[in-house]
Amino acid sequence: MGWGLSLPFSGYGKRFLKHRRLYQQYFSPQEVTQYQHVQLREAWRLALNLFENGTDKIELSLSR
Repeated sequence: MGWGLSLPFSGYGKRFLKHRRLYQQYFSPQEVTQYQHVQLREAWRLALNLFENGTDKIELSLSR
C-alpha cells in the first residue's frame, strides 16, 4: 500500500524533521483556513454527485 514513505512510519531523522516542518507550515490551524473555499466547493460537488447518481455509484463520486 505504500505506507513506508508516510510521516508516521518514517524513522526519526533529518527526513522526518523536514517533512514535519512542511506539514506544520502548510497544515497549521491558521494556514488551513485559506483552503476552506476549495473544501466547500468539493463538498458541494460530492453532494451533487451523490444526489444525481445515488449511492449505487458512490465509488465514482469519491474517486475524484
